[in-house]
Amino acid sequence: MTREQFSGALGGVSGADTHCQDVARDAGLTGDYRAFLGTSAVAAPSRFTSGGRWGAVGSTEITFLNDATLSTTPHKPLSEDETGARLSDEAPIWTGTEPWAISTGSDCAQWTSTSGQGTHGATGHLDEAWVLRGTLACSQTAHLLCLEN
Repeated sequence: MTREQFSGALGGVSGADTHCQDVARDAGLTGDYRAFLGTSAVAAPSRFTSGGRWGAVGSTEITFLNDATLSTTPHKPLSEDETGARLSDEAPIWTGTEPWAISTGSDCAQWTSTSGQGTHGATGHLDEAWVLRGTLACSQTAHLLCLEN
């Protein structure tokens, strides 16, 4: 999870991936990091091909066991940023996704605009609210969930 929050104008999914790469690099992490974002054209979980086992930085606890669990619920609440610092519960996370990996179509014009609405989840949940808590105006800000691919 990024410490920084971003408006829905992320430069598209590729721009969000760049934000994730920059955040990871600045935190001293290596690898290929991508944003967990869905659009009307692509479901968020399908963007990850590594198969999984994702957890928080510096933790041995697994949050998502494999790519299939990205479509359901986490084993551990999302609550830490890229440095391992705790984020407040209910902090918004841009997702563009409903449970079971269904894109909502509320994706800030495929993450390029501050107009419209974007689907968001929230930190601190072990239920479907991690991925779908509601929508925010795209001019508002939310965290990105960055996963190593």
